[in-house]
Amino acid sequence: MYKNILSYLKTINWTKRMELEIPLLTDFLSSIGSNTSKNKITVLDLGCGPGKHLQKLCQIFPDYHFSGVDLSQGMIDYAKDQARQHNYNISYYANDFLADIELNPATFDMIYSLGNSFALIWGNIPASPKQLIAKVSHHLKPGGILFFQILNSDNPRNGYWKSKITKISETQEVFTLKRFEPDLSTKRMRVEFVSFTRNLTENSFTHDVKTSSWPLITTDEITTILHKHGFTEVQFWENYRKTPLNPSTGESRLCFARKDPKGIL
Repeated sequence: MYKNILSYLKTINWTKRMELEIPLLTDFLSSIGSNTSKNKITVLDLGCGPGKHLQKLCQIFPDYHFSGVDLSQGMIDYAKDQARQHNYNISYYANDFLADIELNPATFDMIYSLGNSFALIWGNIPASPKQLIAKVSHHLKPGGILFFQILNSDNPRNGYWKSKITKISETQEVFTLKRFEPDLSTKRMRVEFVSFTRNLTENSFTHDVKTSSWPLITTDEITTILHKHGFTEVQFWENYRKTPLNPSTGESRLCFARKDPKGIL
C-alpha cells in the first residue's frame, strides 16, 4: 500500500537525523513542561512527512498533544497508520497550512519545522515568509516557541548535490541528485530534484523529476519579520549543537524564536 513511501524512508538515515534533531526538540519541550500543565501542552510539526519525529517525541512526552501537517496525503495516511498501531496521541492533517488550516488562535505551545519545509511552504505562490510567520504567530500561545531549520539564503547553495546509492529492495537501487540554482536578481532559489531508480534484474533505469523554488531571504529580514509578529527572543544557529550562525559561511540556518509572553503583537 505504501510502496513509494517505504522506498523513500529507506533513502534517509533516520538514526543519524534523530540523534541530531530529537535532543534539541526535547530540550525545548522540557522547558515548556516545567512551567505548564503537561496534559495541556500542544505541539505542531509543519511538513511532518511520515511522522517520524512526532512518534519519537510522543514516546518521550506521552501526556503532550501532538499534531502534524503535510501536503502529501500518502505521507499523512502512513503516519496515521503508524499512530494507530502504536497508540500515539497524534493528530494528522493532509493540508496546506497557509491555505487550508484555520485553527483557533493561541493553540500551540510550540511549532517546529525541519528539513527545509519552512522555506518550501513560503515558496508556494502566493505564500510569503511574512504570511507564514504571521500565521504561525497567530496559532502560538504567548511565550510559545517557533523552531525551524532551512538552508542559509545568505550563503545559497549553487550546483549539484548527490546522494549515496541506496538498495531499497532485492531488485532496486535508488540514487538522488539535487540541482540548486540561485537567482540573485529575483532573489529566488530554484531546485530540481531527480530520483533515479535502477532495476537490478533488468539493469534498466527510470527517473522522476520534481522542481521547487523559494525566496532567498536574509537572516536580518527573517529577524525583522519575527519581531514584527511578536517574537521578542530570536536566535540563529548553523547546527544542532547551537553553534552561532555565520551568515556568510553557514550552510544551514536554524532559528529559535519565542513569542512575547505578554502576547503583545
